[in-house]
Amino acid sequence: MPQLGSLALGAIVKVRENGVVQDFYLAAHGYPSSSRTLLVRRYVLDTQRAFDSVSGAYFSSAIDDYVNNTWLGLLDDAAAREVGNVTIVASHNHPGGTTQAARKAFVLSIKELGRAYQDSGTTEADYANIEGQKLPTASMLTKATTSSGLAVAQWTRSTYHRSTYTSRAYWIGATGIATWNTVVTLGYVRPCFTLPFTIEVNANNEITLKTPSIPHHIKPLG
Repeated sequence: MPQLGSLALGAIVKVRENGVVQDFYLAAHGYPSSSRTLLVRRYVLDTQRAFDSVSGAYFSSAIDDYVNNTWLGLLDDAAAREVGNVTIVASHNHPGGTTQAARKAFVLSIKELGRAYQDSGTTEADYANIEGQKLPTASMLTKATTSSGLAVAQWTRSTYHRSTYTSRAYWIGATGIATWNTVVTLGYVRPCFTLPFTIEVNANNEITLKTPSIPHHIKPLG
């Protein structure tokens, strides 16, 4: 069977989520290292969510908690056992700066989606550049849709830095434009994760669980 690393950028990879096959874009090879491939959910999750109830800091946000502690548990064993921690960087609110942490599931940044910060502050561009690099498939990922094809706004992990607005974060609107919004605003979430490039897919590009081979000296029961 072909390996994930042999598939072209932008290919649709199928992963079972809560028992149902879901489509994921193969968004990048070598993310963040040469041995892993980034998969981004093709459609947003069905339920809108607030970024957080208080803060614009991604690593303590409600979205960060949900994708890692709830959504990730919906993936079937074929993918879940191979999802690994990767170190990602996220900006945080005033006094500004960035934080890095290891996560198995996360959402993309403004920079990775190929968009610019709306804030004209001198530090905004610096923070954006630290939050990863523009993905080679960014043009496919900028506009998010539901499974029925409705264009919607998707949250990013990028936050607003001005001292008077410490509870704002960025999303990509339905038209593909990056704007900030208050963290309690409901928006859609599009999780992503990485898998080893050596993991195998079947003829339909679905991640499959390898069946352990039986040593020759062991006879099957019955």
